[in-house]
Amino acid sequence: MTTISEALLFTRSAPKLARADDWDVWEVDKHMYDLVRGPGITSSTMYRRVVNPRLPQALSTAARRAVTYRAPNLPEMRRWLESATLREAVADGRTWIDAYDPLEDQWFTGNVYQQIRNRGTPDVASYILAERYEVATALASEFEKWLDTYVDRIAALAGIEAVQSFRVVRDISNELYLSPGNYALVATVPAGDDAIARLTTGAALAALRSSQEWELRLGYQTRELFAPGGQMFAPGSADGH
Repeated sequence: MTTISEALLFTRSAPKLARADDWDVWEVDKHMYDLVRGPGITSSTMYRRVVNPRLPQALSTAARRAVTYRAPNLPEMRRWLESATLREAVADGRTWIDAYDPLEDQWFTGNVYQQIRNRGTPDVASYILAERYEVATALASEFEKWLDTYVDRIAALAGIEAVQSFRVVRDISNELYLSPGNYALVATVPAGDDAIARLTTGAALAALRSSQEWELRLGYQTRELFAPGGQMFAPGSADGH
């Protein structure tokens, strides 16, 4: 299913290897199943870290899983964030705390984002290249200009399905979703394609190097490749029936 969501909750975690299979089942069949029944959300996808010797160092990560929750706009995302559905699911999620290895001194990271730009139409079951950045106020203007050109540069690569850039939403009451990363970029590659091959062409590596150049200037930056591991759709949505 293809969808453009203007609001996104993006979470990352590192389930212990011995618990990862059980966690995957719980995450998709229980946690995501419950959460897409809350108001405002249209779909959710769980992703697994891509582990492959062909993967460049620039895309290595300690995060083993990522999960996205999508809403058509920020007011709908806020409605979901304040819902009893979310509160109950978070309480259930806390029973899994001992199943995680620490990730950046947290049991998971979470950020709510609002879309800045979109190129193309992403599929919820595609690979994702996810980049997150913590940008100081003094650098924000320069960074936003670069990010705008970076969206176009990534979108122009062969095999790229869609690219979205995002700005974080901090005025929320849930402290679980206030992790570092006040800007983000998410690019998708179709699930049937070779995402690693697409991101290791000369043009792709040159584009990634332009992102790497920010590492010495920013307080925080992640760059990760994830493969789709399961989806859930809200009842009444195009794929939720």
